[in-house]
Amino acid sequence: MVVRTWEIDRNDFSLSLRQLDELLNEKTRLVCFSQCSNLLGRIEPVAQITRRVHEAGARVFVDGVAYAPHRRVDVRALDADFYVCSLYKIFGPHIGMLYGKREALLALGNINHEYLSGDALPYKLQPGGASYELAWGAAGIPEYFSGLETESGNDPFDLIARHEARLAAPLLEFLHAHSDVTLLGSANADIASRLPIVAFRHAKQSSASIAVALAERRVAVKHGHFHSRRLLEFLDIPPDDGVVRVSFAHYNTVEEVERLMSALVDIIGT
Repeated sequence: MVVRTWEIDRNDFSLSLRQLDELLNEKTRLVCFSQCSNLLGRIEPVAQITRRVHEAGARVFVDGVAYAPHRRVDVRALDADFYVCSLYKIFGPHIGMLYGKREALLALGNINHEYLSGDALPYKLQPGGASYELAWGAAGIPEYFSGLETESGNDPFDLIARHEARLAAPLLEFLHAHSDVTLLGSANADIASRLPIVAFRHAKQSSASIAVALAERRVAVKHGHFHSRRLLEFLDIPPDDGVVRVSFAHYNTVEEVERLMSALVDIIGT
């Protein structure tokens, strides 16, 4: 097996469709990518990518961990062969989830007991027994989102998207305008192309020192590489100190954003 790396475009931080076309050939079997990077916040055009990959005769594996908490996921519309996320990211228990088209799952090997048949789904893909408590807890996820819909009278994910954009917009504007700050990803909070995942690096202060200073002001953020070491290395950012990341969710408030920005002004200036 040969693994080839699909790189982002340094200009707009997007996955390069031109490079994808260059990488695809008759030997390509599987293309794996994130619907949204956990540092860049950019939403990738999964359906468009999937069409290109399928035309080349390969399958698609989509990582939706960073995307799923913020937008509705329709795996059929995306036409993804495999889609994974962590249920705790969508306000459920700490357990992973794999979706797969039936024919794609049947084609996978068995990682469980050797006597299982190839059509023993999902049993052949479970190397150990799942926690019953966690599995049962997952049933609370659709109930939670249905509750948001009932309270608002609107689609819960439309509500989430609009609210999160209002939270992210002033912070993105502030960081983009700061002469000593490098913002990863777009400064536009447009709900169609960006999630409220904001990562940045300061030219004169370490990411660690900024995170500590914010914590002292009772604002919780993290710094580091967030398991995206190769991405930071590609962008010439030392991964150990990494970046400061601010991640908003629908339960955050405008007042919390104002407190964050006031603290940042104290720490890095304007």
